[in-house]
Amino acid sequence: LHALTHTPTPLSTMGRDLHADPAAFITAAAAGTHATALAAG
Repeated sequence: LHALTHTPTPLSTMGRDLHADPAAFITAAAAGTHATALAAG
């Protein structure tokens, strides 16, 4: 969560920011990390 609060672009989804809906952003970050690991083999 700490890393997501320091992004150069403000985060929002469906009108909610990181503090209003942290689970959405944590889930997306975890999915991206997992996809990167799968792609790396």
